[in-house]
This record gives sequence, C-alpha cells and structure tokens, in this order.
Amino acid sequence: MADSPRPSAQSKDEMLSTLNYLREQYQNQYFEVGQALNAALETLTDLNNTRTTLERADFVSNKESLMPLGRYAYVNAKLAKVDSLIVNVGANYFLEYNIDEAKGFISKLLDGQTKFINQLMKSKGELENALIDVTARLDKLTE
Repeated sequence: MADSPRPSAQSKDEMLSTLNYLREQYQNQYFEVGQALNAALETLTDLNNTRTTLERADFVSNKESLMPLGRYAYVNAKLAKVDSLIVNVGANYFLEYNIDEAKGFISKLLDGQTKFINQLMKSKGELENALIDVTARLDKLTE
C-alpha cells in the first residue's frame, strides 16, 4: 500500500506531459493557420483590386498609366481599347478572356477565396478554444 501514491504522481506527470505536448501542437497549428489566413487575405485583396480594375477598364483605355513589369517595376504605357486580356487561371496556365468573362472568372475566384477564409477563421477559432481548454487543464493540474 505504500506504493499507491506513486502511480497517481506518475499519472499526473504523464498528464502534464501530454497536455504540454497538446498545447505546443495547438500553438503550432494556430500559428500556421494564422499565416495561411494572412496569405489568403492578401490574395483576396489582390482579387478585389483586379475586379475593380476590370470594372474600370473603359476608364483606363487610351490613357497613359503605370503598368507593372513584374512585381517591383513599372513602366509608363498607353493602353489601347481593352477588349480582351490574358488571365492566369492557375498552375501557370493562361487563357484569353473578354472583359465580362474575366470579371466572371475573378468573381468565382473571389467566392472561393472568401469560403476558404471563412474555413480558416473557423479553424483558428476552434484551435483557440482548444488552446484555452488545454491551458485551463494545465493550470488546474499545477495548482
């Protein structure tokens, strides 16, 4: 009978170890979901900017404007009437669309990105709740 307190001490140590491991895993997942959410929000901003530009395509026709040459350089250029454009549809594939088709394609991408962001936000909330629960359990065990 003298050995009976020892198993409970071991099981408490094991529980602390397991809960600390879980907390670390949840923290890592929370961080990764946060990074994915930031990237998804940046993509959403880019898509919204593209849609806005497409909606104003007539406004920029026959006017001088700065045009991007890659991500970090721009050149002054005068756009002719914009009847069609080349759209990156993913995996380095490009298709030629008229303005209305491009708007429709971008709108579909926006809808998909919005759903993805909502899923990420839900996952982040669930992970936050799990972290709070594990932390509370750890606090209770260490009292």
